[in-house]
Amino acid sequence: MVDKNKNAQQAAASFDPCDQVRRRRKTAADVTCDGIEPGTKFKVLAFDIGQVLVPFNWPAVESGFAKRTGRTKAEVSVAMQKLQGFGYESGGIDTAGFLSELNRLLTSDISRDEFTILWNESFLECERMIPVLEQLVSTHRLVALSNTNPEHFEWLDKGLNIYRHFEHLILSHNVGFMKPDKRIYQQVIKYTGRSVKKKEILFIDDKPDFVYGARKYGIRAILFTTPETFVERIRQIGLLL
Repeated sequence: MVDKNKNAQQAAASFDPCDQVRRRRKTAADVTCDGIEPGTKFKVLAFDIGQVLVPFNWPAVESGFAKRTGRTKAEVSVAMQKLQGFGYESGGIDTAGFLSELNRLLTSDISRDEFTILWNESFLECERMIPVLEQLVSTHRLVALSNTNPEHFEWLDKGLNIYRHFEHLILSHNVGFMKPDKRIYQQVIKYTGRSVKKKEILFIDDKPDFVYGARKYGIRAILFTTPETFVERIRQIGLLL
């Protein structure tokens, strides 16, 4: 005779909410279930920078350009979208060329110094993440894996010294491709070499598409939402005391 109560208990014990998500919807938008078991060991932690370690307000940046040029914020937004095609974050154009195109699109005369201030207006280091990184760097190898451009890199490096936490930087404008292109994730493998297995790398990013891209390539990844939820999650895994 079948024990229905026993079967129900076994089903409940084996229930995996992440598996339910995977069955229901295999898309980049549904990545909150990382499937990482407590006690999983990682050697390398690869961090995104923007909105993870450095919060910024892009609408405020566009508003700054609008005020400087006398254009509407919507016009600035359209110009910025057009400029994406020049590949500023993948090394397709340098800062001087990017600024020239921006001035052309907005019929403006923004100087190089003005551009530096406007472009980096809202960057601040997330103070809540500083002690987290300081603890993690004592137990893991930290790598930066970021879609960025020369101007943002210089500002974050010289102005905030944000890269002080990392032993290696993988930056889109240097390597020539951007997340979620699998080739940028391959750069982590290339750097760490044979001493680190793919399963021993953990990637942290705030963009669902980029988290999903890492997972498609076989790198485990966590979707970053807030410092508090991130700290809670890595404590659950056992990466942080």
